[in-house]
Amino acid sequence: MAGTGAVPTAKPPSVLSSPSPTKMPPPRPPPPQPPAIARTLQGRLVRWMTYPNPSGGLWMLNTIDGTSYRLPAQPVDSATGVLIAAGASVTLTCYASSTQRNVCLSIANARAPFVAASTQSTANAALRVLVMVVSISTSSLSCPARPAGTTVQDVQNAFLAPNGSAEFFRNCSYGQMVLDRQALKVVSTVVPCSASFLSCDEDAIANATLSNLPAGIQPEMFTHFVHVMPKDFLSICGYFVRAELLGSRSWLTADLPNQGIHFSASRHDAKKYTPSGLILAEGKGIFDKGSVMQGLLINYGLYPAYSGGELFNDSSTAMGDGRSCPSAPELSSLGWATPLAQLNSSNFREKVYQPYTLRATYLGPAKVMIKIQPDWLKSYTKNLYLALRVKAAGDLDLNDQFSGKLNIHEVNKNIDNLPVATSDNPERSFLQVVGPRSFAILSEYNMIILVGDLVDSGTAIFLKICRFTFGSYECVDSPP
Repeated sequence: MAGTGAVPTAKPPSVLSSPSPTKMPPPRPPPPQPPAIARTLQGRLVRWMTYPNPSGGLWMLNTIDGTSYRLPAQPVDSATGVLIAAGASVTLTCYASSTQRNVCLSIANARAPFVAASTQSTANAALRVLVMVVSISTSSLSCPARPAGTTVQDVQNAFLAPNGSAEFFRNCSYGQMVLDRQALKVVSTVVPCSASFLSCDEDAIANATLSNLPAGIQPEMFTHFVHVMPKDFLSICGYFVRAELLGSRSWLTADLPNQGIHFSASRHDAKKYTPSGLILAEGKGIFDKGSVMQGLLINYGLYPAYSGGELFNDSSTAMGDGRSCPSAPELSSLGWATPLAQLNSSNFREKVYQPYTLRATYLGPAKVMIKIQPDWLKSYTKNLYLALRVKAAGDLDLNDQFSGKLNIHEVNKNIDNLPVATSDNPERSFLQVVGPRSFAILSEYNMIILVGDLVDSGTAIFLKICRFTFGSYECVDSPP
């Protein structure tokens, strides 16, 4: 009855009502991880260059006993807090998994007592190269045998035949860096297959290859190690050449010119397919002297070349996508060649043409380029290099686009001007070519370059250079 204050009795729950939600059991904890094993390592820090991102890549420590350890990141000096550069001698603590002995899950206590140089010395360098032609044996039903992509004799011919890699190095360096023909050794190695091979783990390939060398081969007798990948590894790895920056190892494919290819694929853009799914390649890898030089010079600390903002895209040099000698700024960095003139605001008069007769780079090593430091600019960020390239000697296979013309390259001045070498990337980049009886106005540098005729039977070129304030119309010839 209303107003009596009686409390109604609760209705019994219906058998059709939803049951209260059942409390879920807590998630299972992850399985225990194997304890990390602490190891103190000492060795040389190297970086594997990656395409298309040169600032990425893998960091490795090649220890003094010949073992390589993969690091989780670029190490930081524990005393200074500064990133340690490739090429440095490093001591660190590696915390490795018991299941991945050569992989450091984390690192600590890194120290680098000596500053790493940007390049190793190329003065009177004789490279003792061990080339390993790798094939894979059957080790399980899921891993069929993969034969080598080539033969020991073919690889040896690629190094020692006329216009091969050995002659290429001697010509390009003017005899300052050679491949020791007597020490060169090409061997066949058969390695059991593993999952790391089929995922293109180059470090695993290198370690397994060295563990299966023919009897009598002593790795300590060699300075550099070239691994020629088995057949079909181009489709797995996606490149023709990979190398350690300031290290000693490189990996190349074994693609032959007669494998049905009809265009020149970039050696760092390997994954181009026909409608049938076959990869296109044209004599790249171990049979491309430019690829061999690129790998070995990356080992010496020389970065790959740019063009149009793209890494490896400069076809005028082996450090890009060419089969010709290094460009002028690369020759300078290696110490192989010196400039005819080095211009800056202190010796480059404004509004007056300065004339030069510049010899082709193949006639070096002396006076075969012009280096320009445009410090008259409000924003001075890059140096310029001018050089005449001609199809001869090491440049015998120079692309016609560059031959008989003035080649212009840009370089990051902060690195190029340093009196002490560093392992930073100077971003050497092709800018343009200027043919005979032509000119180029470089507005961003307040400069004009007038190119005259080829002289001395086409081995030199006449040119005039002027810097201006507002426009090239200000430039005049210097009075007698």
